[in-house]
Amino acid sequence: MATKKRATKNPKRNKARKDSQIDVQKYAPFIKRIASRYAPYFFTEEELESLAWEGALRAVGSYNRRKGATLRTWIFTKANGAIKDALQKEQIRRERETQGSLTIFETYRTKDESSDVEADEQRKDFVTEALATIDERTRDIITRHFYEGQTQAQIAAAIGISQSWCSRLYKRGMAQLKIELLKLKAR
Repeated sequence: MATKKRATKNPKRNKARKDSQIDVQKYAPFIKRIASRYAPYFFTEEELESLAWEGALRAVGSYNRRKGATLRTWIFTKANGAIKDALQKEQIRRERETQGSLTIFETYRTKDESSDVEADEQRKDFVTEALATIDERTRDIITRHFYEGQTQAQIAAAIGISQSWCSRLYKRGMAQLKIELLKLKAR
């Protein structure tokens, strides 16, 4: 008499099957909330939500229960990361677009314009007027860098902040300054 072998259930196989059949739609409000944290900065709300969904789908595909994190935590991490990556790439693209290789003074120099003293004085007036619109600490950082030739490390030590924070304020201030200069040039 032949004995029937009883089929054993493999718990690892069952977990893998369950993980691959996760219903991501039940996380829709959570994913939407993640996207809403980044109120339209460079992207519309729909684009942010789309980025969050891409991250969430990647999370479901790479989720592993044995690592100890819940699926909700993993979705948050991946969706949040996808949005931050896209924002960072867009910020870098925009900085390169606006920055180019122009200095503050070259922003106003055109090809047919001579570099006479009167034109240089007008450019200095524009820069002074634009600098007045920026907050005091950022203005101090920019003027120390351009007019006194100090490095960011020297400026940071002098005003009592870290070099990385000085760099952030400098970049932010330069972006504001360029916008103000373009507004003044358009007048």
